[in-house]
Amino acid sequence: MEINGISNSYFFDTEFVPNAEVYPTENPIIAGDFYGDFFNEPQMRVLRVAAYVRVSTEHEEQEESFELQKAYFEELLNENPNWISVGIYSDFGVSATSREKRTGFKRLMRHCEEGRIDRIITKSISRFARNTYDFLNALDILNKNNITIAFEKERIDTAIAQNDMMLTAFGAVAQEESRSISANIRWAVEKHQQRGEVPNCVIYGYRYADGDDAVEILDSGYKIKKVVINEEEAKVVRRIFEQVDKGKSYAQIARELNFDNIPAPESNLAKKRKLMKETPKGILNKDLYEGWTARVIGQIIRQERYAGDVKTMKTYTLDYKSHKMVKNKGEREQYCIQNHHPAIIDRELFERVQRVVRLNQEKAKGRSEKKLYPFSGRLVCGECGRFFRRQSNYVTPIWFCSSSVYSYGKRVCYAESIEEPLLEFMIRCAFIKRFDADGRIVKIDEQTNDFIIIDGGFTFEKKGLLEKMKNQLEAVQLADSMELDREFLRDSVLKYQNEADNVEQSINEIKTMLEIMQMRKDILQENISDVEFTALKFELSQHEEIYREYSAKAKDFQEQLDNLEKYWADLEKDYDWRKKALTWLSSLPNGEQGIKEFMKGLTEEYLKAFVISIEVISPEKFCVHWFDNTKTEMRM
Repeated sequence: MEINGISNSYFFDTEFVPNAEVYPTENPIIAGDFYGDFFNEPQMRVLRVAAYVRVSTEHEEQEESFELQKAYFEELLNENPNWISVGIYSDFGVSATSREKRTGFKRLMRHCEEGRIDRIITKSISRFARNTYDFLNALDILNKNNITIAFEKERIDTAIAQNDMMLTAFGAVAQEESRSISANIRWAVEKHQQRGEVPNCVIYGYRYADGDDAVEILDSGYKIKKVVINEEEAKVVRRIFEQVDKGKSYAQIARELNFDNIPAPESNLAKKRKLMKETPKGILNKDLYEGWTARVIGQIIRQERYAGDVKTMKTYTLDYKSHKMVKNKGEREQYCIQNHHPAIIDRELFERVQRVVRLNQEKAKGRSEKKLYPFSGRLVCGECGRFFRRQSNYVTPIWFCSSSVYSYGKRVCYAESIEEPLLEFMIRCAFIKRFDADGRIVKIDEQTNDFIIIDGGFTFEKKGLLEKMKNQLEAVQLADSMELDREFLRDSVLKYQNEADNVEQSINEIKTMLEIMQMRKDILQENISDVEFTALKFELSQHEEIYREYSAKAKDFQEQLDNLEKYWADLEKDYDWRKKALTWLSSLPNGEQGIKEFMKGLTEEYLKAFVISIEVISPEKFCVHWFDNTKTEMRM
């Protein structure tokens, strides 16, 4: 193998996960009951105390653990006369390695910064945070706001000075250990790459070798799982490279492959979509198949592995704290390992195609820069689930679903594009319909898309719309009833599921009785009347009806719970937008001018404060999901 150095710098990182067992299980500073001293000793002030509970899986035993933890902390919070319970913040069925999807944890940190909490209690450090960066960041937030935290399992409480210093020291040790482990692994990986010791991976056109010859052992003893060419797929790969070399566009190649009914490779995202219970907003629905696209063609022709080579360190971790992956543009050292595995195309063809790629990139400079508009990330296609995109190279900007416009010969979505003025017009109409019951206060001119305040005794000012909207936003900001709503729905799910399980057991018992009666009648020739059979079958039908009813209710409450989780996550994400909008509403002038400025801001900068998402069901119909968890349907 030949190894060529590409750049002069290199960095590799790995995530360090602090383990609860790293910390002492018995703290000599605290004796006896962990909370005993705080219950018995007088305090200078009453403390507002919150608990945090998290369970990372959805296994049955973990569900029980989740409920037990909640019950335990509820009792604990109510037991201390010097504590005022702020509530229990929780995350169920999410990993702790990142705080991005932990809505309960994010709310807890936000409430700490807003001054609502004095103290936090939680089961263990591993339940609170496993990611070093998030752990230290959370401690920093708590320290800045003079909030103490107690970890039961480790018996560490920052209310005690020695414990606070101990936890800070543990955090520093964890951070240094994370940095050290990252540096060691970075060094080891670099040495492997310098010697050409890079594992194979299966991409379109290859498969792993079978049999005794499936593993290659290098002179250094490093083992590599061999790959062999999948000739059927390799023909498609050669076709793609040759057609790009001849000047065909990526879209044209994709369209021809779809017309020839050649199956496209399944992307990692597509594989993830299949495993999802429900596809997230903005992503293609999991039951839809895209086929070949220009994006897939572009990914294939950039793969140097098709020429038998491997380029290392295409991306790298920015730092050992944040674990953010970024593209390597020469900041870190790379190696090109030639003749690493069997090639599908020759290197000369690959290099010619790369010149085409670079030329296309030069032409696309500036066009690839993403610009966010008011409707970006808010307009969802009702056909396929993707976000609509904006195109401004027309006299009037339009919004379109990329699945329908870029079909590549395979129609995935039938959504039609919509002009931006019409979109703004419909949103304003939807707002009036939702928040102004009589609908007689404002008229929107369809030609100018402007607002006309109607005379006749009713005005926005008299009805106080701006004040009403301000109150609505403030109510949403202060409500934070997620935990209570979640608890009610979870209890309802468990209640009806348990009832259904009990009825199902009775159904099985009745079926067994019917089978036994039938055997007694057929084999033992016992005189069993039809009346007995009929009565038992009637009882069975009643139980089956009850079972269907309880199961349906459990399913309904589960759907409500799932929708609630998504709604609260959306609310938390837009918290700062609503905060800005409240300041903006207070600055608007009185009268007609204030109303016009409000309506203009509704479809521009402050849309995200009021609208969670807009589902485009057809060219004539919108479903607007407002910030207060209601939905307004508009048909134009």
